[in-house]
Amino acid sequence: MKRIGNLFPEIASWENLWGSAFKAAKGKKKYKRDVSRFLFHLESEIASLQTDLFQQTYKPLAYHQFTVYDPKKRLINVAPFRDRVVHHALCNYIGPILDKSLVTMSFACRKDKGMHKCLSHAKDFAKQYPYFLKLDIKKYFESISQTILKEQIARKIKDQKTLWLVGEILDKVPQNFSHGYGLPIGNLTSQHFANFYLNSLDHHIKEKLLIPAYLRYMDDLLLFSREKILLSDALQEIQMFVEEKLDLRLNVAATILAPVKEGIPFLGFRLYPGITWIQKKRWRRCKKKFLDCYRLYSKGKISPTSISMKLASMIEYLSYGNTCALRKKFLEKHTLEF
Repeated sequence: MKRIGNLFPEIASWENLWGSAFKAAKGKKKYKRDVSRFLFHLESEIASLQTDLFQQTYKPLAYHQFTVYDPKKRLINVAPFRDRVVHHALCNYIGPILDKSLVTMSFACRKDKGMHKCLSHAKDFAKQYPYFLKLDIKKYFESISQTILKEQIARKIKDQKTLWLVGEILDKVPQNFSHGYGLPIGNLTSQHFANFYLNSLDHHIKEKLLIPAYLRYMDDLLLFSREKILLSDALQEIQMFVEEKLDLRLNVAATILAPVKEGIPFLGFRLYPGITWIQKKRWRRCKKKFLDCYRLYSKGKISPTSISMKLASMIEYLSYGNTCALRKKFLEKHTLEF
């Protein structure tokens, strides 16, 4: 296995930090005071950041925390803008390295992948196989072992200064996390690291368990087979693997082994052979999001362009299911109301 070295000079280069500042600011600079302040003093901020990185005196600052309900309660931890610049600078280089080792059917946080392609493949598999096994990880982000993750990354990267920077980011966790565990939801680094963390499980399922059809979207796993017993055996093997090798636990309450004809709950939809319905909870959530945006628009708080983009995004997502009648009824009703 070839390990990559000599990354740090590129990560900490002026050009990479400069570009990362604008990446991190995209869509935020008009509304966030800390972003505007950093960009106003951009040259001096980049110079200071570069010095801290090369001298290895860089220390991440405390997170800002808030709670969202999307749809379940989640505690979001947002790093200060200066640290988010470092996250982008790091991910510009190690993101592609980690991505190369991922299996084809891993879809989260990857270029030319994403939720829609994951759903398309899941729908194809639902037409080909009579049985499915759906799994996810219990409290995934907050349960990731930083020790195991550091070991995994060290198998891909040998540059000690890059590994030092990875360690600084991982070690700076919110106070509510257990010592040595967890990735804060909200960091760009957390998305890449969390997706990479289950890579060894992907390879185990494909290469050792020989599951004929498999895909993963972050910690949502979906396996298909023509034989139910194959999936039943795989469930036991996967449970042992995630506990012994990854120090994780399956979400037993969300584990489903059943015929495809009963419907597969996946990424907000329920998939059947030949037809896909949106789940009721997700449909209610989509309607609420749109109505909230429309109220903001009616008060002049967002532009017509913004609400058009949000509506187009919602319609694109809904179009992956058989939702034409639902969309038409909803839009006709609320066009009249507003």
